[in-house]
Amino acid sequence: PKRDWSSDVCSSDLFEFWLGKNSSSEIINLAKIFSIIAWISGLSHLIISYYEGSGSIKKNSIIEITFFPIFFIFLYFLILNKDLIIISYFILLKEIILFFLRSIKIINKITVIKYSYPIIIIGCYLLFYSININ
Repeated sequence: PKRDWSSDVCSSDLFEFWLGKNSSSEIINLAKIFSIIAWISGLSHLIISYYEGSGSIKKNSIIEITFFPIFFIFLYFLILNKDLIIISYFILLKEIILFFLRSIKIINKITVIKYSYPIIIIGCYLLFYSININ
């Protein structure tokens, strides 16, 4: 007999349990997106700590100073649109880009970083696949 996968516990069920009666599909989707953002930001912070420890924090500062004006311009126009899902996807994209820009500078020194790339890609794919757009 075929298995009924719809009865299995999935991430949406866990978010609904966690949020209780306050859950809606938009809140659940935002919680999923910001969970991935927090995870990638944590990885990025490890790289920033490496820059600080090695005395080359200037490299990270240059990346941020170059990238943030562009980010804020796009964010301004997205806020005018008032779609929280699109805004959160944009913040996710910013974190992914910053992670890659920061990690490219040190990938030859810390080789384990290259293994985080496919994990981030798979995590984002699963996130996009799990989002419920109503």
